[in-house]
Amino acid sequence: MKDYSIDALMKKTKNKYVLSQVIAKRAREIRSEEGVILGYLAIEQAAQELMDDQFSYSFEDHLHK
Repeated sequence: MKDYSIDALMKKTKNKYVLSQVIAKRAREIRSEEGVILGYLAIEQAAQELMDDQFSYSFEDHLHK
């Protein structure tokens, strides 16, 4: 797995909060779908998939409606 800088990952999301939520959600999906036992491996795979545009996300800002 390639290590990505926070700056590279931030280009894919609006802010650090969204980035952490997107990566965490996808990592949980990877753990349940693929049976990855070590959490950091799921996080690395989620970051890789985000950088490779293998999934998309939507984020609703409930405060500014």
